[in-house]
Amino acid sequence: MATQFLKPLTVAVGAAFLLSGCLTLPDGAETASVTVSDFNQAIADSRNEQILLNLVRLRYRDTSQFMRVLNVSDAQTYSIEAEAATNLSFIGRALSGVGLGATASAERKPVVSMSPMDDAEFATALLTPLTTADLALLASSGWSIERILLCCVERVGALSNSPRASGPTPAEVPDNAAFRAFAEEVRALQREEALSLIFDGERTSLVFFGDGVDVPPALTSQLGVDIVDDRVPLRSVSETGETGVPVQTRSILGTLYALSHAVDVPPAHAQAGLVTNAYPLSPSTPDWETYLSGAFKVHSGRERPDSAFVSVFYRGHWFWIDDADLNSKTTFNLVDYLIRLKSASGGAAPLLTLGLN
Repeated sequence: MATQFLKPLTVAVGAAFLLSGCLTLPDGAETASVTVSDFNQAIADSRNEQILLNLVRLRYRDTSQFMRVLNVSDAQTYSIEAEAATNLSFIGRALSGVGLGATASAERKPVVSMSPMDDAEFATALLTPLTTADLALLASSGWSIERILLCCVERVGALSNSPRASGPTPAEVPDNAAFRAFAEEVRALQREEALSLIFDGERTSLVFFGDGVDVPPALTSQLGVDIVDDRVPLRSVSETGETGVPVQTRSILGTLYALSHAVDVPPAHAQAGLVTNAYPLSPSTPDWETYLSGAFKVHSGRERPDSAFVSVFYRGHWFWIDDADLNSKTTFNLVDYLIRLKSASGGAAPLLTLGLN
């Protein structure tokens, strides 16, 4: 008899799930749409996470991989939950007091389709040193010359920013105190609108503005040249036969490597030898954060950060840039701009596909 009594209940619960398929979604569920800003944010998030992930990989000397956005579309998912509430009373073999209920919801979200950027053109762009014209383009677009020098330049004249930092983390933190002082002095003049880095179509120069500009004596002595007609010409080290202060630039990959040294790693990973633990050559440059003048910092931890500009999960830990760290965010955006600049010709723009209601 017990089995006979259970059969109607089983049928009733099953009916709840069957009926749920015929339910109408709640008001607004069917018409919930994804806006263009949602798609825009999905693309931005995928780019940011990709760059940060590659920076972390380089810190561990793991293989980097860049992806190109091919398509952005929206996906709609449905969720249905059914329940059977009973207040049973048995009259003979009849079952009464069975309540059937179901709730349904729909969600739409952007889906980003990507493919590896493995073409030779992009690989060449990553490895090709930036030109002095590239540096001038960044400076004329409002970027700090100090930030450009620290991140993208290995040497200006006799001033070294350590070419060794443009590759896997070396065993020593190089001392670039003199280079940092030079970059800081140039930035101070840029803030006063007394100096700019320009490209006139033929060559790149540091140009000084205004009468009686107070140029720090150390600036000209460090460069090893005199200021003629209010400008100091610069030339790439690859430009033979040209006059001007030689400038050795980094490639995009070299810039990424230089910034990757400032990725904080979990102590257990450092102790296990998963990364290079560099020791300082001079107390004036005790760590990589000082080497970059505080321009970049990536944190790490076990727990997902509550407030992060961008975060990725890698090797069992979270790595992130704090949302309030404007300095690091600005440097991160500079790297993103450089990658866009050098990969602009690599493939068509992503296709945006919006679903209709």
